[in-house]
Amino acid sequence: MHRAAQEGMNAFGAGQTSGAGASTAPMAPRDEGGGSSLMMFVRQLHEGRIGSLDIRWAVDVAAVAMIILTATGIFLSIRTLAAGRRRKQKRMTPAPETT
Repeated sequence: MHRAAQEGMNAFGAGQTSGAGASTAPMAPRDEGGGSSLMMFVRQLHEGRIGSLDIRWAVDVAAVAMIILTATGIFLSIRTLAAGRRRKQKRMTPAPETT
C-alpha cells in the first residue's frame, strides 16, 4: 500500500491544495474492506502481491512478455498483409504470351 494512504494523507500532502478552491483538509484513507473478492484480487495484482506473496517481479516479466507479443504480432501482420498485396498484384497482371 502507498505510504501516503497508510498515513491518512491525500496525494498532495496534509494541508496542501490540489488546485483553485480545493479543500485543505487531508483525505480519509480508502476503506480496504468490503467489495468483491475479484476487486480485491485485482487491487492486489496492481500492488504486486497476492496475499502475502510479493510478485512484483512476475508482473514485470508479464509486462515485458506482452510488449514482445504485441511487437511480434504487429510485425507478422505487416508481413502477412504485404504478402497478400503482392499475391493480388500478381493475379492482376496478365501473364506474358509465349509462342
